[in-house]
Amino acid sequence: MTTKDFELELQAIDPRLSIVSNSNRPQLCNIKLSGIDICPIPSGDIKEERDPSYVIELGGRIIPHRTRQEAIDLVKHTLDIIATKDGAEVFFGN
Repeated sequence: MTTKDFELELQAIDPRLSIVSNSNRPQLCNIKLSGIDICPIPSGDIKEERDPSYVIELGGRIIPHRTRQEAIDLVKHTLDIIATKDGAEVFFGN
């Protein structure tokens, strides 16, 4: 799935969600909620399943990319956290 299609899927969950290119790491994009980072995903396509070649090297470490479902689960978890007053204050820095 392309990141553009994935962004549309995320916006169906919450219209405040967006996917933005990472200017420091062009091989990554960031899922953002109201402009605040939730998590990185690969630029280009996001895969449905784990793949040994579906990784990024950061600081000498090989890190697997999140799958589509893993990213959705993290987004939903974040939305659950910010549904509480304390969680929203921490996330949005209020």
